[in-house]
Amino acid sequence: MKKFFKKTAIFLMLAAVIVGLSVLWSLYKNQEPDYNYILKNSVLNNRHFSANVEEIQTKSGLKAYVMQDLTSLLISISFKFLHSGLAYEEEKFGRANFLADMLTEGTKNFSPEEYREFLQQNGIKIAFSADYDDFDGQITFPASEMQKAIFIIRDTLYMPRLGLSEIGLLKSRYAVAFAAQKESEREQFAQITRPILYQETAYSRNPLGDEDAVKRLTAADLAEFMKDHFAKDNLLISLTGAIDVKTAENI
Repeated sequence: MKKFFKKTAIFLMLAAVIVGLSVLWSLYKNQEPDYNYILKNSVLNNRHFSANVEEIQTKSGLKAYVMQDLTSLLISISFKFLHSGLAYEEEKFGRANFLADMLTEGTKNFSPEEYREFLQQNGIKIAFSADYDDFDGQITFPASEMQKAIFIIRDTLYMPRLGLSEIGLLKSRYAVAFAAQKESEREQFAQITRPILYQETAYSRNPLGDEDAVKRLTAADLAEFMKDHFAKDNLLISLTGAIDVKTAENI
């Protein structure tokens, strides 16, 4: 009997939280943020920065934004492929996430071990991620290793290693992640609340992806994603650190 009342109490508490979140979300959606208030109370209010951001066009025809920092010995290049996230993957929901993890598993010229060794020896860090909206990437490296950094990021994006063994290994990691979600009470609660908060939008779905869709992914699926989304017309690039405009234009 005590267990029954305990479970009932927990259920009622969860229901109350869900209803409360739903109401808050409805209010939030219909309320325009007061941007002037946010700026006025920001810790950055009345702050001025010495670095200037300049818009450029590289020799390959890419529009980019450069912010030179003479105090840094590093260069960071961030890029964002717009409208390339989970929300744009109906039948293959999770493909963007999977590819983001796959891209750091080597290239056609480097095995996974050789790839990691090359990055480590040259002080280069590469990371990719995909959210519901966009596909993001970043490479950070010492200014002295620019040529090697540009070489490896191009190799990563244009010649990824999409072998059966690498894909199978990553699928096994995703299987573990999906299993962990099923054992997590917090994640189970999130699975219940997302559809209530976000209705029938992509945000209501599992951010890890659809388990069955991930199981079916092939190298052709990943290559198709890159062909469809990795294009100049939906790409934003920013370069910061020990790099000047002239150098950036010649990348």
